[in-house]
Amino acid sequence: MGQARIVHRTNLRAFILGAAKAAHPHWDVTRVDPELMEMFEYKFRELIRKSLRNHPPQGKTVRGLY
Repeated sequence: MGQARIVHRTNLRAFILGAAKAAHPHWDVTRVDPELMEMFEYKFRELIRKSLRNHPPQGKTVRGLY
């Protein structure tokens, strides 16, 4: 069994479609490639991991983006 998703796919799909329509108002886009959503999930996980590797290990609270 794979890892649990950390990004809600319905919200991610809606955000991608909204951003695409904002960037290209005349584009009648209605679908999102599932591989693109997987890539965004992966990139988000890696952003968090990288930030935590660079985070100073002090206190009990994770703060900021490093």
